[in-house]
Amino acid sequence: MNMINAAIFDFDGTLADSMGYWQTAGVRLLQSMGLEPEPGLKDVFRPLTLRQCSEYIVDRYPVGIPVEEVMKGINRNMEEYYFRALDPKPGAIDLLEGLRERGVVMSLATNTAPYLIDAMLDRCDMRRFFEHIFPVASMGHGKDEPVFFDICAERMGADKKKTAVVEDALHAITTARTAGFITVAVRDTYETHQDEMRRIGDFYLPDYLDLDEFWTFVGSGVG
Repeated sequence: MNMINAAIFDFDGTLADSMGYWQTAGVRLLQSMGLEPEPGLKDVFRPLTLRQCSEYIVDRYPVGIPVEEVMKGINRNMEEYYFRALDPKPGAIDLLEGLRERGVVMSLATNTAPYLIDAMLDRCDMRRFFEHIFPVASMGHGKDEPVFFDICAERMGADKKKTAVVEDALHAITTARTAGFITVAVRDTYETHQDEMRRIGDFYLPDYLDLDEFWTFVGSGVG
């Protein structure tokens, strides 16, 4: 019997190579409004949620619209990408197939707007892997709060001691570990703290192309 029998996946940066596009979405929105973004703005946006990015824009630029409208504008900027262009990371489908074959119940927990996620899941035939999708915006807590992952596990009916949280962001991996979950750190180019990811993650995945050690880990658990 597998030691890991449930998994909570992040989406952007973890299953899809999309973080670079997200980090420039706010910049593109400002440019489309005839405004000049400050130098290095995409680096400012890197650790922020969509709402935080939108609040930053409203506070510092004369956009003349509320935060919610800025959020909608950024999402619209991403539609073409999710509807037609974005693909899973190489090997990600093999990972999900392998977990499903091993009886692992999977969910998504994502900051991205549900309609964008839905479009890609349907286009790439990925919806079949996930029994639950948890939009962060509707959870009442963020991935910087341990209770966020506790709520996900509770809704899945999962034991967190046998549940892997699979994330590409240091803050989320740190939160999941603090909450007592098994942590799988996934390398993404846009997360610069890879040494810390290796240290905090119970397992570190540089990519999804060679999964032999990972399957051993899934079967044996932590330690």
